[in-house]
Amino acid sequence: MGIYSDIPLELRGFNETSLVDDDNFGPFYKVPGKSTFDFTLLFEETVLSIIPSVFLLILIPPRIQHLWKSPRKVIRSHLLTSKIILLSIFSILQVVNIIAIFHSPLKKCASLPAALLAFTATLGLCILSYFEHSRNIRPSSIINAYLFFTLPFDAAQLRTRWLRGDDVAGNAISTSILGVKFLHLILEAKGKKKILFPRYDYLSPETTSGLFARSLFWWLIPLFRLGFEGVVRDEDLFVADEELLSDACEDRLRKYWGHRLKSTSSLTFFRFMQPFLINKIISLVSDPESKSPNIGWGLIAASGLIYIGLALTASASQHKANRMTTMVRGSLISAIYSHTLELSLTNLDQSTAVTLMSSDVERICVALQPIHNLWASPLEIALAIWLLQREIGISLLGPLFVTIVAVSGPFFMAKYMGAAQKIWMDRIQMRIDTSVKMLQSIRGVKMLGLNEKISSLISQLRETEIRHSLKMRRLFVVMIAFGKMSDIFTPGAAFIIYVIVASVNGKVLDVSSAFTALSLIALLVAPIRAIVFAAPPLIAAVGCLDRIEDFLTSATKKDHRLVLPRVQDLSIGRARPGILSRDVSAGSEIELENMTAREDSSESPITIAVKNLSLAWSTESPPVVTDVGKSSLLKGLLAEILSIKGNYHINHSEVAFVDQTSWIQSCSIRNNIVGTSDYESAWYQRVMHVCALENDIEGMIEGDDTIAGSGGAALSGGQKLRIALARAVYSRHKVLMLDDVFSGLDIVSEEQIFTRLLGRHGLLRQLGITTILVTHAAHRLSYADHIIALSVHGTVAEQGTFYDLTRKNGYVSSLATKHVIETDTSKESESVDMKDNDDTAREISSADLERPIGNWATYRYYFESLGWWNMGMWMGIMVFYSLLLQFPKLWIKFWTGAIAIHGNSINGFYLGILIAVEVTSMFLLMILTSTLLLKMIPRSATILRTALLTTISNAPLYFLTKTGTGSIINRLSHDLSVLDSELPLAFLIVINNILTSLIQAFLICISASYFSLALPFILLLIYLLQK
Repeated sequence: MGIYSDIPLELRGFNETSLVDDDNFGPFYKVPGKSTFDFTLLFEETVLSIIPSVFLLILIPPRIQHLWKSPRKVIRSHLLTSKIILLSIFSILQVVNIIAIFHSPLKKCASLPAALLAFTATLGLCILSYFEHSRNIRPSSIINAYLFFTLPFDAAQLRTRWLRGDDVAGNAISTSILGVKFLHLILEAKGKKKILFPRYDYLSPETTSGLFARSLFWWLIPLFRLGFEGVVRDEDLFVADEELLSDACEDRLRKYWGHRLKSTSSLTFFRFMQPFLINKIISLVSDPESKSPNIGWGLIAASGLIYIGLALTASASQHKANRMTTMVRGSLISAIYSHTLELSLTNLDQSTAVTLMSSDVERICVALQPIHNLWASPLEIALAIWLLQREIGISLLGPLFVTIVAVSGPFFMAKYMGAAQKIWMDRIQMRIDTSVKMLQSIRGVKMLGLNEKISSLISQLRETEIRHSLKMRRLFVVMIAFGKMSDIFTPGAAFIIYVIVASVNGKVLDVSSAFTALSLIALLVAPIRAIVFAAPPLIAAVGCLDRIEDFLTSATKKDHRLVLPRVQDLSIGRARPGILSRDVSAGSEIELENMTAREDSSESPITIAVKNLSLAWSTESPPVVTDVGKSSLLKGLLAEILSIKGNYHINHSEVAFVDQTSWIQSCSIRNNIVGTSDYESAWYQRVMHVCALENDIEGMIEGDDTIAGSGGAALSGGQKLRIALARAVYSRHKVLMLDDVFSGLDIVSEEQIFTRLLGRHGLLRQLGITTILVTHAAHRLSYADHIIALSVHGTVAEQGTFYDLTRKNGYVSSLATKHVIETDTSKESESVDMKDNDDTAREISSADLERPIGNWATYRYYFESLGWWNMGMWMGIMVFYSLLLQFPKLWIKFWTGAIAIHGNSINGFYLGILIAVEVTSMFLLMILTSTLLLKMIPRSATILRTALLTTISNAPLYFLTKTGTGSIINRLSHDLSVLDSELPLAFLIVINNILTSLIQAFLICISASYFSLALPFILLLIYLLQK
């Protein structure tokens, strides 16, 4: 029967009956005359060994099949060698274990099948470990999870075997197996960031972290270390996960939604283990003599498992929710931006896109944050009601009534929230629209002294916005009341029914039932609160989604141009049947056939821009277009206005265009010129010369690395025009369209640039670029190979060469005299090469060292905007409210103690006090939320907005050019939106949680004094984490 221990079984808590009982499934083995808490060996081998091995064997084949298709991602290293050696030892020990079990008395249990399956799983583990190591960028989640969970399972079985003591040799082998498995877990959990191929160096720590590092967020430790050592800068942050990039968000949203469901379901499981744990603990404490010490140890282990599981699953669930929200934000902003690029210039409203990207998207993301709780909340409510009915019986009717009222209320008010949200967003858009226009014209605003007037206008719009937001804020007050209704009234509602029932059947409430009921009520309240707080903002966010949908479905520009090269190189394009067979005439770059286009703007009536135009332009004879309608013609050629008739054929799909209003990015001058092209030093210098930018660049401290500022705020008008022209020339596109670009230049610069670009030996002629110039400068007509004069009706008045048209008695002929006069006059006048000496924008990328962590000056400034008197009164009420929230638990403890002495005769007194406290709590909550949302926050919003506008209005021009319009608009839109909507509720929740935690810690320290020893360490850990 193998080797037996010399220690008697009775001394180890076993006897022959328990050994026999180990052959039964159990799960608990029984010792006559004693209450025990231990599993039978058969149960442990079946549930803790066979089932995990089967699960692993099921998962291995599809995982290997997936990895087989993936490329190798790591270089050879000692880590793989170490894994192979350990797995070899592991397999050998499994074989030895099988032989030992075969010759031991344990084979009559499930030990042999469990050992055989474990050996098979180990063989599969060897193959899987190799593929996971070489073809996965992170440690294997399957292997780590299997080893992590089977380690304590194996330890439990090993404990049972050592306690039996009937096979010491086999137990020694099992102990060795457990040790090797632990070492292998350490190797499998080790990250592979340092041994990845160089092409994977860009991956973030989260992407390459394993199961444990991601569950415990260890991958954030380097970032925390940087935060402790100094200020975390943008460049210190990790590279964004590829799955969070905007272009991949929409495809991956559904996938991560499924992952999130798994985390939430696990969280629900751990939540509902708490009442059972509380019930068992109270029973053990009430009668410790009748219970085995093993039960106490088991409850300690269960407590650790439940609350560690709660922490891990709650953090994982929230992390997945944050990732989902990030992907939704990326998807929406990317879609809005892409649609903005597809709108025509006449229909583009910049403020609409800014508002949608900031305020609307932010509100949608805020509403989506708790959405991961919604699907599980009905299940949790049903489960809590069922468990509560088992505990308190018919008294369940009270909490059930409160649940119905709390859940139904917000759905009735949700329809009003959507309308109120839309009105609020429209007012925000009006304010942002005015702010954007002011900042885009800040130079002119300051020169004309209109600062105060425009700031006053924006202030009035902000006040109107705050006034229209009050309806939404009132609805928020009601929503919070419904959300807290279940927290406040459910205990009282339950005990009202209990008192009625107790007066009939004489049932007495005991401590165990009371606190188990309270824990179940807490579980019932949590999902109700989740629904109440999540549903109305989600429904209100539908209004924001409707606004985004309206924008995304708005009409985009319709490009009716047909790209048709020569017959030997046909390209696709939009055309009617029969058009594709047609060639562009020999030598023609652009042809118009009876083209009619109209302007269709939301701000102006529909007008015909060009009518029945039939033109053909080639490289050899690029035209100059003059007189009215010339800009509209270019917009028609660019498909920025709608072509309603005729055909438009172009020989090239890419066209360079320079508008009268230059488009300049807030980046260096070099980047503005090079754009998306590759940098070529020789070509770059040549373009700088022909566009007369050399002297300007030499006069700047940082040269062409000078930041242009938002919209080119750091540059003069002439410099912006020349940079935009240089960008178009640098692109070397075969067609170049210039919309009166020379009118904004001084005479000398105009002459230099025109000669170098469009002269007889100009750069554009050398490159064979077809150039279409629209201009009112009559003195430049003689340089054109072909002139087109448009009439007021958008038709061609006349066209031809300058020589031919001057011989006719037409429009161009009448300009010839003016041409000579202007040319002669220009020779007599002296010109000055205008150079702007404005300070250039320099964005300093250094860290803001004046931003210490936990800057109390910032909090003080915000509290001052709320009003110190308001804050004092509000905090006093909040303290009293937090005390009342904790009162029911303490009161029910006194109640159950009084019942044990006086019976049910005192129920009425204690119930009356409980109901009075709950009603007072709700009254105080309404005062708190109304004061905060309807008085304090509007006051703060007005003060902060006034301070911000005053700062912007009084700021010198160099500061505005350095800061950039985008950054300032972000303050006026997103930041104010956060102050209006997110901060108030977050402030209310944080203060309530802090006070509640302090009160609960005080009560715990009174009843369990040893807890006070751990409290300082807990507070220190919380401080370090938040720091």
